[in-house]
Amino acid sequence: MVDDENSVLYAACGSIFFEHIHLLPLPLQGLLTETLRDLLLQNRVRILASSTVELAAMVGEGRFLRELYHLLNGICINMPSLNQRQEDIPALAAIYINQYNAEFNREVIGLEADAIAALQASRWVLNIDQLRTVIRQLVLGATTYYITRDEVVAVLRDEKSTTGEPPLLDLNQPLEKIERDVILEVLKQENMNQSNAARRLEISRSTLWRKLGQAGTK
Repeated sequence: MVDDENSVLYAACGSIFFEHIHLLPLPLQGLLTETLRDLLLQNRVRILASSTVELAAMVGEGRFLRELYHLLNGICINMPSLNQRQEDIPALAAIYINQYNAEFNREVIGLEADAIAALQASRWVLNIDQLRTVIRQLVLGATTYYITRDEVVAVLRDEKSTTGEPPLLDLNQPLEKIERDVILEVLKQENMNQSNAARRLEISRSTLWRKLGQAGTK
């Protein structure tokens, strides 16, 4: 991408957004640093980036290049975590329900009131990414038009979101459930990045979510 003169990196105007830039490996950070240095000097494009972790801390740990951090560190907007804005959970859940209804041809209307309360009472270790994953599983596993509190509690229990503790692998359960637990743990370790998790597990993204969906509906 950085060597292609037709790349968006070489556009004459506009904005480029790097989502979850903290996931970029160090070698690619170096290439991006060189490219951004040239683009910013020429004032050709506006650079935007997002991160779900503190980049300054990553710089101190040697996991993020200091120069790239300074190139990106213009105007910083700190977004409150999902735990700090629980009042947004019903609206976010409705958006994701509509998204996954369309993706999986489901007809879920929404969540029951006590199901929403259960979501709001939960601790979201992985922020909005984790809520998206939970809603996805709820839509896939829903048996009625409205998601119930029991369904929410069951998915949250699997997520271990109320404690934030790493799950213990329970071998006294069906193979499909063990596979699902392993996939969820790898997803968490990869900060809910589906492509990275699938790459680590050496499966496709569609296979990853199929295994999650099959195990979650049984």
